[in-house]
Amino acid sequence: MRIDGLFSVDSCHAEPQRSISWPATRRPFAEFILERSEGLRVTVRLVGTPALTTLGGHLPKEVFAVVWPAYLVTTAIAYLIGAIPVGLVLGKLLKGVDIREHGSGRTGATNALRTLGWCGAIATLLGDIAKGTAGVLIGRLVLSGFGVEAAHYGEIIGGLAAVVGHNWPIYIGGRGGRGVATTLGAALVLSPLSALLALPLALAMIAISDMASLGSLLGTIAGLLVFGLLSVLGYHTPVYAIFALLGGGMIIFQHRDNIQRLLRGEERKLGLRSRLGRPTQASGLDERPATRD
Repeated sequence: MRIDGLFSVDSCHAEPQRSISWPATRRPFAEFILERSEGLRVTVRLVGTPALTTLGGHLPKEVFAVVWPAYLVTTAIAYLIGAIPVGLVLGKLLKGVDIREHGSGRTGATNALRTLGWCGAIATLLGDIAKGTAGVLIGRLVLSGFGVEAAHYGEIIGGLAAVVGHNWPIYIGGRGGRGVATTLGAALVLSPLSALLALPLALAMIAISDMASLGSLLGTIAGLLVFGLLSVLGYHTPVYAIFALLGGGMIIFQHRDNIQRLLRGEERKLGLRSRLGRPTQASGLDERPATRD
């Protein structure tokens, strides 16, 4: 663990107690007193207040007052990364088209498949997954200096901010994708087992039904259940369940139009069998106009 990028707790092996100020300026507003005996004890004193003691990474409200700027930085960086419209950029680079003008009008991998073909769809999928992974890792990096619990919340905030950026990107007027791949990328870091158990179900349902929305929704529900079970079993910190609930909720919310069409039996098919059975067309475009749903 590092604080302000200057001091490593590991050095306490050589020093039984050490005090540092944060930030490292002439007017710090917090002091961290680190003591190592049988374990690590961190005492946090905000300037002008009594000392508070935190054990095992617990994050009291007073300490949150110190770290909230780091949460804001995490949110901003992760959102801006998540807002990069990978599918739109690839559409411009690969075929000179705006994929928002075709198919569903979204920028995710499903519409990239309809518009750009397999290569564009796979590249979009990997890029969107990477955005979610980056959001979690940024939160971990920025908050790791404030303790384990703070880092866990930083990972959640970073992952969720990346998903929000993907769904409502500031660069292109707030209409992006549905958040499935970006949520998957974050889940692969937070709870790899949950993601890897839910992914095969989603892919199998897509293959059977030929509907990306149905597979995404069932995979999301399965992921939520597995995430909750693993939290109860202690596979990962229960705090991560916050990401599962909010991330899964955003996926379902973004699929509300798909859910209505599924209930009416009118949901669009991907046409996977025909796409697998024929070579990629010269244009690769789904010529249907975008439906603003």
